[in-house]
Amino acid sequence: ASKKDDKGRWTVFEKPAWGPWAVCRNDQSGFGEGAQSTGELIAYAPDIDHTNPQVQRDVKEWIAWMVSEVGIRALRLDFVIGFAPRIQEQYVRGADSPFAVAEYWHGDVNVLRNYINATKGAVAVFDFPVYYTLKHCVHSNDFGGLRWDGKPPGIMGLDPVRCCSFVENHDTDHLEIVGGPFGDSAQIVRGYVYILTHPGTPCVFWSDWADRGQDVRRQINCCVQLRHKVQIHCLSR
Repeated sequence: ASKKDDKGRWTVFEKPAWGPWAVCRNDQSGFGEGAQSTGELIAYAPDIDHTNPQVQRDVKEWIAWMVSEVGIRALRLDFVIGFAPRIQEQYVRGADSPFAVAEYWHGDVNVLRNYINATKGAVAVFDFPVYYTLKHCVHSNDFGGLRWDGKPPGIMGLDPVRCCSFVENHDTDHLEIVGGPFGDSAQIVRGYVYILTHPGTPCVFWSDWADRGQDVRRQINCCVQLRHKVQIHCLSR
């Protein structure tokens, strides 16, 4: 939605010009006339009816434009519990299957694995089990927890091709609900040393690289260069 309506609801769609038919009928705004939602509802945005053929065509067209015209090379899917994984798979495959990663905020590796399977492997996930485990190990200075039955923790150990590991992101760096930031600069660097030398697809948080000073930036750069030099990749052992 691009504007609020006269009742203060985010229900005005201009590009594309969607109406109530594009919003799920059980949306909390009371505005929708579409099908029932295929996922969980949220209060701060309208729940789009992704089962609608016109919505699907418009979303696929927008993704294709982002890839072909803007030059986007990967997709990040936010709040993926909001609509069915099978439709997310359609969107990704409709764009010729670029690397796609989902924010499914859950610490249970089996929940994430089930989601990946529901997309038929089309979408990777931010590896929250690795995040929580690594944060605990760094703070306790005990790294024994980073071995789960002889493998790395989380999706990294079960399906590393679909693991997107991270140390911090735009939510975890300030939300107390997850225990606050990962740690101080020294702890942040230890986190990057781990994810940049292990399988999966590691993600460097811009603020960690840009805002923590030259020494932290230098150490992260060294880890990135080492990863490339020794050709560590998502399936490395």
